Amino acid sequence: MGCWDFEFAIRKRNGDLRYPYRQQKIGVLRGGKGQNRHKVGEAYFKALRAGYIAIANDVAARTVDATRYVTGTYRDHGIRQDRLEHLGDRIIGNEKNGLVTDPGSRNARIIFNDRLRHVRHTAANELLALRREA
Repeated sequence: MGCWDFEFAIRKRNGDLRYPYRQQKIGVLRGGKGQNRHKVGEAYFKALRAGYIAIANDVAARTVDATRYVTGTYRDHGIRQDRLEHLGDRIIGNEKNGLVTDPGSRNARIIFNDRLRHVRHTAANELLALRREA
């Protein structure tokens, strides 16, 4: 076939398309009777992420300088980083072509301020450590 199961289509006599190999949606995301679908889906994807992280870290443990992954948010791990603005395809395309956009400039300022805050925090800690040594 050479395509995904949900891509393969057969045209019926009336001109409509039929997808004979399309599979059902993931049943676990629907949850049981009386369960909140949003919470069931959230728990399911958290478990998927945790499984992926366990596998990735297991593989990375066999290499020297590999990235280690953790579950949770930046806030859970004490990393302070401001949210970036979603750019979208059109703005990203303009930015790649060298056109400066307002949302791209705002994101650049956010990234710069986050890195500056980190550098200042690191410098203050280093200065404190030097004063303790002296």
